[in-house]
Amino acid sequence: EAENINAQGNELMQKKQFSQALELYTKALKISPAGPNSHVYYSNRSAAHLSLGDAESSIQDSQLALTIRPDYTKAHSRLGLAHYASGRYEEAVESYDAAMDLEPDNEWVKRQYEKARKMLVKVQEDEKEVLAEDKEGGDWPSPFAKTAIDGEAKRKEAEDIIRQADEYKDSGNAFMKDKNFEEALYEYNLAIEISADGPNSHIYYSNRAAAYCYLGQYSEAADDCLSSIELNDSYEKARARYGLSLYFLGDYEGSIDAYRKSLELAPDNKASLSYLAKAKARLAVQQENEMQDDMANKLNLGQEGLGAGNGEEFVQDENGEGCGEESNELSQSRDDEGEGVEASYYGFSPPAQGLKGFDPPAFDPFDSDEGDEI
Repeated sequence: EAENINAQGNELMQKKQFSQALELYTKALKISPAGPNSHVYYSNRSAAHLSLGDAESSIQDSQLALTIRPDYTKAHSRLGLAHYASGRYEEAVESYDAAMDLEPDNEWVKRQYEKARKMLVKVQEDEKEVLAEDKEGGDWPSPFAKTAIDGEAKRKEAEDIIRQADEYKDSGNAFMKDKNFEEALYEYNLAIEISADGPNSHIYYSNRAAAYCYLGQYSEAADDCLSSIELNDSYEKARARYGLSLYFLGDYEGSIDAYRKSLELAPDNKASLSYLAKAKARLAVQQENEMQDDMANKLNLGQEGLGAGNGEEFVQDENGEGCGEESNELSQSRDDEGEGVEASYYGFSPPAQGLKGFDPPAFDPFDSDEGDEI
């Protein structure tokens, strides 16, 4: 039973429902506090705590996981990430070092170890500089030395967290360019875990939405777009990606509204103009189909046996052909020169639930000439 509950918690983590996942991991631990897989439940709850911004609880759960199974690499690496997020770089280095002892070829752990080590060296150098400046100003030790160090340390800690989150974002962008979308998603997750509401967090959410879109996970993409917009309501990319997500979810009215708001911020965005036109066309077809279905139902009720009485749908256009699919003319938008300006999928529309692993053309809604976004 504990295993099933843990699995449900993992599913909620994938959906970014961290509080609910936390509750399930706690429930699994109540059922099996010291079972053969309890170290996994503690480690998973550690990840949930960190996703909710609670680094201290994350540290505690990772340590509990390690008391049950000291050789659990994932618990060591999560402990390192939680220490890093709380500004304890020396402890982070020690945790990553322990993880590397267990898995010497783990490239992710190696990267995190090197980042933590660099931050530790930098903080130590900064502290020495503050102490040296204070000593030069009067008799040693100054009564204000500790206050100055603490204030400077907090400022540096905040800056370091943002810097680390940006590094995760940059790594995710590199994976996106290589079309390694799942790895990109993982890096954006790390950026959001340590900086969920920082000055650049709207970019992290928007970029993760792009990764979700490429993987066909449009509901998750839409949620991330809303998180990005909540942090920065003038961020055009998030509004455009929200429109795209709703488009492939079949919510054409919502997509139209999102693209209109996006175009208020970037009136010349070709991708947004193109998909706004497509969403309008799809909505018109959808409404026409609903009208035809309604008429057919009324005919079926009033004239049983005429066309629909044999179980077939009585829906025809004026030429006697079915009206259920979008015509080819509606599947492509054009610019003033008559050239197609489809942002992606030229003439191809994935199903409403998305298409995993598709390979969009070079010109798509996710391209950017800005270094910090995709």
